[in-house]
Amino acid sequence: MDIRVLVIAPYQGLTEVIKSLEPQLAGFEIVVHKADLVESLNLLENYREEPFDFIISRGGTADMLRESASLPIIDIEVSGYDVLRILTLLKGYQQKVGMIGFKKIIQGFESVSALIDMDIVYTAINHKDEVAAAVRQAKENGVKIIVGDTITVRLAGEMGLQGVLITSGKESILEAFDRAKQMYAVQERLTAETSFYCGILNRLESAVALVNEEGDVCFSNYSFNQVIPSVQGNSLFALHPYFQKIAKLVKKGLQVPFQLSVAGGSGLYDINADYISDGGSKPLYHFELKRAELQKKREMNIIFPHNNQDGYPQLLLSTDTFKQALETGKKRILAGLPVAVTGESGTGKSLFVEALFKTALPEGGTHVEVELGSPGVKSFNQLLKLLENETEGTLVHLRGIENASILQQQRLREMMGSVRASLVFSFIDSALLKEAGSQLDEKLLEILREESVHFLPLRERGGELEEMIHTFIVQFNERYGKQIAGVRPPVLEALQAHRWNANLTELKQVIEQFVKLSEDAYITEEVLPLLDGYGLHVNGREGVQGAFINLNQPLDQIEAEIIDRLMHEENMNQSRVAKRLGINRSTLWRKLNNK
Repeated sequence: MDIRVLVIAPYQGLTEVIKSLEPQLAGFEIVVHKADLVESLNLLENYREEPFDFIISRGGTADMLRESASLPIIDIEVSGYDVLRILTLLKGYQQKVGMIGFKKIIQGFESVSALIDMDIVYTAINHKDEVAAAVRQAKENGVKIIVGDTITVRLAGEMGLQGVLITSGKESILEAFDRAKQMYAVQERLTAETSFYCGILNRLESAVALVNEEGDVCFSNYSFNQVIPSVQGNSLFALHPYFQKIAKLVKKGLQVPFQLSVAGGSGLYDINADYISDGGSKPLYHFELKRAELQKKREMNIIFPHNNQDGYPQLLLSTDTFKQALETGKKRILAGLPVAVTGESGTGKSLFVEALFKTALPEGGTHVEVELGSPGVKSFNQLLKLLENETEGTLVHLRGIENASILQQQRLREMMGSVRASLVFSFIDSALLKEAGSQLDEKLLEILREESVHFLPLRERGGELEEMIHTFIVQFNERYGKQIAGVRPPVLEALQAHRWNANLTELKQVIEQFVKLSEDAYITEEVLPLLDGYGLHVNGREGVQGAFINLNQPLDQIEAEIIDRLMHEENMNQSRVAKRLGINRSTLWRKLNNK
């Protein structure tokens, strides 16, 4: 492929020389235009969308282009041949000669003119804006002939002096094109290497991103873009402020086990963050997301929920239960008081906290979730340090404070008055806020149980269940292209009689399967065996690790449904799915292609 070069020549003679040299410039596709200074910028704008590799120009025009162009600018430099030609020409003049130019140009002429005993008045400038004053001063000093670039020669003519342009010979032009060829070869090699390394990074199961100090994403691999879309070319900090919070803590040397909770079944990720500053280049933050080991018990996890409301219809927040809870929560947040919320797994505590964050706190804040196992001294001190650094506009959702020691709880309670962030404490066991002498510090218990929010289990919210069922039907109609209008009375009765051990989480999954499998305008009794055979395993995070499979279908369809579910859970990663199924990748590939 030819190297595409745009040549912007500040004087007509240069365009003619370049055109005459084209037969010697095989491997180049050359577009030549005459333009100087402002004209060159207009020309650059006209060619902005064209796929050029380099721009070649000269002197002040090249400098001006360098400030505006995104492409590499190659200077046609003044060669020894150019110096000798100009000095030979000037030797025939009897009048006083002066030269005005940048120091690097002047030096070449100065050395050669001294060798051949020529008397020239040299004036070095640092900026093109100094040219007019230099020409004026030269005229006052009796100089009659001014040597310089196109700007200098033009100004000399306007002031009644003879201008002599420093022209470029073919040697200088060929050298510029030779440099373009060398740079192109290096660029091609670096592009190939970059493509190779990007390919390797894109094959990693870990999600990786490199971000500068302003939050601009310099690189993000395929896995990262799957977990957090639309970041390439944007500010990660602006789109997701919790990454900026992590960056600040990492830069201070505070290493905390951060996690990211992603809605839509993508799961929970450990966030590893590093600040890379080797002094040789601009500092970068390195973020790596790895799927969390759900069985691994930790002293403390700091989790940043990512669009966790997206998996649930907004209409759920319109039920009386949620409206009353949000009213209480907002009232306490505005009063600077902590909020306590209790309820079984899956009853909507996290959904409530997310809604509270979006409605009670100013836009642009951060929602942080802290999950405490049995925190040691170091982990709990990190938590206190984190709370100390948080600002207004941040909501910190604390889960598992009952797992901390009474002494640790007392330390937290004593500093709560100075914490600027809004605090929400959540508990699965509502008895913790009812019984004195429980696992909570007495004074902390007194603060938390005042106006606490409680979410009843779904089996005790019969009045809202039918409305929730219809809300989920609407959501899944849209997802699966169905037009289901409701459920038949026997189905509704069965749903109302169901235990709902996983509450909203289970209801959502059941209705999704009902909608997927129903072909009529109403969900009929045909799907009820699915409800009877529903097996759900709930983990400690109001989420699920498993879901039911319709067993009333042929074996190959059951197998296909299992593979589909695992592919979704593993973000389409065939290696992990094959490992979970206990088969090799080629067998999995064959099954996927036979579906």
